[in-house]
Amino acid sequence: MSSKVRRGLRLVAGNLFVLFVLLTGLNFVAALGYDARAFLERTLMPVTEKAGRASFADKAKAETIFREFSALQTRYVPYLVWQRAPFKGEWTTVGRDGNRVHKATTDRPVGHVRLFGGSTMWGKGVDDEHTIPASLNALRPSFAVHNNGESAFVSRQSFERLVNIVNAEEPIDVAVFYDGCNDFFTLCREDTSINGHSRETDIARRLQPPSFAADVLFGAVREIIFYAWGRSLKAAGPPSRCQDEPGAAERVARGLVNNWKNAKAIADARGIELHAILQPVAVVGTPNLSHLDYLRSDPASRSIDYLRLYPIVRRMIADEHADWMHDFTDAFDGDEMVYIDGCHVNDRGNEIIARRIDQVIAPRLDALSAARGAR
Repeated sequence: MSSKVRRGLRLVAGNLFVLFVLLTGLNFVAALGYDARAFLERTLMPVTEKAGRASFADKAKAETIFREFSALQTRYVPYLVWQRAPFKGEWTTVGRDGNRVHKATTDRPVGHVRLFGGSTMWGKGVDDEHTIPASLNALRPSFAVHNNGESAFVSRQSFERLVNIVNAEEPIDVAVFYDGCNDFFTLCREDTSINGHSRETDIARRLQPPSFAADVLFGAVREIIFYAWGRSLKAAGPPSRCQDEPGAAERVARGLVNNWKNAKAIADARGIELHAILQPVAVVGTPNLSHLDYLRSDPASRSIDYLRLYPIVRRMIADEHADWMHDFTDAFDGDEMVYIDGCHVNDRGNEIIARRIDQVIAPRLDALSAARGAR
């Protein structure tokens, strides 16, 4: 081998080594940046503009609540996929079991009510004592009311949580599913399957990277790119199968109702009374949106999907003639300002929903009180 060839090979090898160092260095810097972003979101990053909206009476308190929400972390749970990690803040408490908790009203409950749903049930934007479960518990202090809601959960995940609870033989007399917002926001997306959830594509990508070597060299850079891409999608509004694909809206709506039916079958087999509620969203009905005018025109609000899907589910509920399915979409109609955004509401909104749930489940709760209270 000539000296010229050897010099050429050494040059190529040297350049490849420099390229490798640069790429790994860039990936390391990207990883530091990704960790820094997560840290800032939990601590120093400015709070969401939602805290300043007119539907909050105490905006300083709302700011703290949203900061605590940003500080929450999640952990993997079989079948549910994710659940909150334990947390204790000024206004937000998550127990060791991953459920948001409020102050117990009794240590000898005559029955157990479990409420399922997404972040609207979990209580985004309100303190522990003003979630829907806490508000219901205030109306029924002789019962234990459990908050089994979780941020971004669709009805299929609520069904899986019910199965987990039943399999673990945790106490439950009445179950309430409160769905609509997340199912249609998530499952109408073309990048999510109809049986999927909001983290489907992210988890699939992490489980099957295109190359382990590429993952080592570019993994953090890739995450930064996907983070930025995801934010741009959120701002622009991801493509919607419910708008673009014939029959998709009907399938997504039917999936929600089928999840309710499957949950009802489990509940009936265990002597649990179950009720399913189509929850209100801001763009359906006639609520006061004077402070949220953007919702009806912002693509990211998915207003078209809600306007298309909600009549289908309401029709399906009517066709079922089932006294355990309920339409709450008119709950916030009128002049009272309750919405924080397109789905979440303030303390007053949660109180309104809690009172309506109480009316629905009152016969069973009254019967339990009479039977068990007499023991």
